[in-house]
Amino acid sequence: MDHAGQVTLANTSAVQLLDQEKNVLTGRSLESILPGISELLATAQAKPGKMAQGEIPYLQRNGQKRFFLVRVGVDMMGEEERGAVITFDDMTDLQSAQRKAAWADVARRIAHEIKNPLTPIMLSAERLKRKYGKEVQTDPQIFAQCIETIMRHVGDIGRMVNEFSAFARMPEPVMQVYDFNEDTRETLALQREAHGDIDIRLKGLLSLKTPVMIMADAQQIRQAMTNLVQNAIDSIHGRIQDIPGSTPGRIDVTAHIDKENTQITCVIADNGRGLPKDIAPSQLMEPYVTRREKGTGLGLAIVKKIMQDHKGNLVLGVDDTIKGISDWEDLGGATISLVIPIQAQDNQLTMTTRPTPETLPKVQAIG
Repeated sequence: MDHAGQVTLANTSAVQLLDQEKNVLTGRSLESILPGISELLATAQAKPGKMAQGEIPYLQRNGQKRFFLVRVGVDMMGEEERGAVITFDDMTDLQSAQRKAAWADVARRIAHEIKNPLTPIMLSAERLKRKYGKEVQTDPQIFAQCIETIMRHVGDIGRMVNEFSAFARMPEPVMQVYDFNEDTRETLALQREAHGDIDIRLKGLLSLKTPVMIMADAQQIRQAMTNLVQNAIDSIHGRIQDIPGSTPGRIDVTAHIDKENTQITCVIADNGRGLPKDIAPSQLMEPYVTRREKGTGLGLAIVKKIMQDHKGNLVLGVDDTIKGISDWEDLGGATISLVIPIQAQDNQLTMTTRPTPETLPKVQAIG
């Protein structure tokens, strides 16, 4: 940039990181492009010949927040300032990894401290219910209600501890070939039975009985799917609680394979409250970010980790790829997608369909 603070040259990396067009950057004030850099520039100008360094957040056009490590070096000719050279590195992924490592340690400590007393509390409550349930003559309903409250809240705490433990000790995926279609249908069948008040529809590949073989960790993919569907269910129940008598709950789960057979996109759409408008999608995937009263904020963080380990992606919201899926329908709530790459092995796609009796070669018996 020149001495007036306007950009004179921007290389390709700067253009990509700032999510701008190259001809748009040149000639503009750097402060208008990278808000918050003025203080760093002033620090660098106060000590010419030395470099000033600092972290600056940057919001891209797609709403994604990035964190740049910015270094400013003032260009001097004698006593006259000619301008400055600004370099920056994208530290977003590194910061995210550091935060997750720190939060994983916190989760491990919390799980350890809470888990031990839960079992004796639950057993004690059950014993009180069995032994004294019929003997209590004064307000037996209140006695039973208190015991049920203890057991219910211990169960809630137990589920939270399990989430802490899962986040703290997320195992490496064990990749095996399995039928994604059948496994997902079975997982969703359990959700249907448990939540009969919500219409859970299977669309796209999931509406067919055609087996789809992929290489992935089946247990982790089930865990990711269950977390997202449970979030949708909680969101729907929250909306119905806010607006009694409103539209019944509905969740669409749509599986789609791209034309190149490189990835499967599984879209979960609901008619619940929707994603928070005041939180960027990238922040929602950070640990302990939640709007639910009983939520730990670990569900999406766990799903994101599973997708990263599978070299896939977790997409919050609707992008052009999802809009191009014919079976997808905007239900007015949240739309969240799992993008699972189809692994290649020995130059052969591991996603195949099992042979059916009609496609098997006919063998003539020779007697």
